[in-house]
Amino acid sequence: MKWKFAKSMLIASIIMPLLAYGTPAHAKELSQPEWVVDVAKGTWSLPTIHNWGIVKDSQGNESLLGLKTAANKNYLENIDPTTGQIRWSIPQDFGFFPSEDGYIFMVEKKNQISAMHLASGKKLWTSTLPFSQEPYDSYYYYENMYPGDNGSLYVVSDSKDHKSTLYYYDSAGHKTKKYTVPYLIVNIEGDYVFAKTYNDDPNTYIINLATGKKIRTVTDGNSYLPVNVLKDGTLIAQNVAKNTLTLKAFNPSGQLKWTKKLPYVNGRTEVYTLQDRFLFIDGKSDTLKLYASDGKLISSKSYKPIGTGYNRYWSLAYVAKDQQSFMFTVNKGNKYEIIIMDSKNLNVIKSFTEDEYYNNSDYELLNNKTDLYIIDSYGKGISKYDLHNM
Repeated sequence: MKWKFAKSMLIASIIMPLLAYGTPAHAKELSQPEWVVDVAKGTWSLPTIHNWGIVKDSQGNESLLGLKTAANKNYLENIDPTTGQIRWSIPQDFGFFPSEDGYIFMVEKKNQISAMHLASGKKLWTSTLPFSQEPYDSYYYYENMYPGDNGSLYVVSDSKDHKSTLYYYDSAGHKTKKYTVPYLIVNIEGDYVFAKTYNDDPNTYIINLATGKKIRTVTDGNSYLPVNVLKDGTLIAQNVAKNTLTLKAFNPSGQLKWTKKLPYVNGRTEVYTLQDRFLFIDGKSDTLKLYASDGKLISSKSYKPIGTGYNRYWSLAYVAKDQQSFMFTVNKGNKYEIIIMDSKNLNVIKSFTEDEYYNNSDYELLNNKTDLYIIDSYGKGISKYDLHNM
């Protein structure tokens, strides 16, 4: 889920340019793709804002969600990533945003909100929103709506006196009012609600999602830095002051677990969650540092990642969908080297090089350590590669 006022550095984007063919001894060229989809009529692209890559549901079904434009009409399509077959294609006359567990929510006319199972294309429920909402296209971010689990949904309604009321739609679409808090809710992630009193409030209020009770107040120092949530429920709050990044970790009850002070260089320092670990890109010493949720260092490697290409919004790294691997780019003289690392130990899985990395505009998705998907920038082809066979 995303922040209202600024996107998390964790999830800057999940799209990036094509990794071109490598020439050094340790690099290998891409093998033949497992499958290719040729778009004969119209063009196919990834939704700009809601680009979640491969979405996997509880039954193991994976979906690649995209937009097809043909004859001046838009269609929402679901491609089976295993075979390249199109599961379904429907006219896209609604706004939409997917969940991370295989569902999609559609904002339709007359303030209606619907939930559909991605793999099957079956609509599960339709209900009404607690406020007026236009069905914007896929380029709009529905900032007050947060997918839950199994087709459920949380919707936030803000009042003029800067309070937020949280509504819950269960897996059958039944709407209930959970509670009202004296803050503006800006994000929901895991079992937590994050809120502020105003846009630039240096304080973030961490609230228990189930009860609505505040469990902790943290000072961000920089309101555009998020509070990260690890898989084991550990909260990591960030504060930047005088070129120092202070990380404070709290348990689910809001009790302080540890504090860590790290160097901060604007534009060259980022923090990414990787399941029950987190990656710190140290822009001062040009080092990648992997930490466990208890704050202990797991591994450290000397690299200087650089922001590459508009498709990645100048983020320093790209985390695969399953968070078991990640990509980044380094400058190698007249070439650029793209490195895929294991997020458990920082071991290099694959690496590629190319001469003109910044000029590439194809879209690439890394689902896990082996599955690479490339969408042609002209929207005329989609390919899947198996990195395991390289």
